[in-house]
Amino acid sequence: MKIAAKIISYVFHPLMMPVIGLSIIFNTDSYINYAVPQELKQAVIILVGASTFLIPLLISLLLLNRKLINSLEMETQKERVIPSFNYHCLLSIYPLHVKTGTNSCNYFQFSCWRNPFNNCSFCN
Repeated sequence: MKIAAKIISYVFHPLMMPVIGLSIIFNTDSYINYAVPQELKQAVIILVGASTFLIPLLISLLLLNRKLINSLEMETQKERVIPSFNYHCLLSIYPLHVKTGTNSCNYFQFSCWRNPFNNCSFCN
């Protein structure tokens, strides 16, 4: 029973929930499934997965390697401060990215031409 509980807690970890939620939304029989091209869905899932799971995990592993945290479970509040601060700094970059007018087509040139809401000079 303990093994099953550990597996469930790893699969439904809060860092994985945005990717799981997007996967469910993009693969259900809804308007979004038919309106959004497959390439754009994949790009969004990769971007969200990298920013909400992969980068925080790499930051935590780096902090573990530098002995700033004792384990990945971060049992004390003092250990959770540095990873939380790093993650909030990472999330604060996005509004600056949008404010400067940088378009996602610079990064996802393969899919932005199908996006009806883009205003990219590369695509149009």
